[in-house]
Amino acid sequence: FTPSRNAFAFQFAPNALPVIAGNALQVTDLATDNLIDLSTIVPTWSNAGQTATWELGAELPVSEYAVRLSADGVRNGNTLLDGNRDGAAGDDFVEIVKLTWEGDLNDDFRVDFQDFLTFSALFGQTGLEAERADFDNDGVAGFSDFLLLSANFGKTK
Repeated sequence: FTPSRNAFAFQFAPNALPVIAGNALQVTDLATDNLIDLSTIVPTWSNAGQTATWELGAELPVSEYAVRLSADGVRNGNTLLDGNRDGAAGDDFVEIVKLTWEGDLNDDFRVDFQDFLTFSALFGQTGLEAERADFDNDGVAGFSDFLLLSANFGKTK
């Protein structure tokens, strides 16, 4: 599962060809308890990545969200989604995510000096630990990522 402020992507098991209902994805802003209207969005499917992606068309506000992919809305043949990955079909996938600005490395809805210090320690690194500071997804926490952090520096919710 890969969330962002303008898209939600779900990767499925190899060789899965799920049928996804239009109302399968539900996203709720936990700060306002508002359900985000996704009724006009049709997910795209990538065979190469086994990924269904909902492109929102605009960025969601910075907030904490409950993301639910309904077991009833995702089928592979006659098999429902195993959202909690316990081996038994029929469970929704549910995750709470914080969607914030690029540069907010500690997810406190502020891009500040603490984030700069964390970024400084990760600068030039690659791999799993540095991934959270790789805002442009080029594989390294580098200068272009620093520019993104700088552009958002001082933003707060």
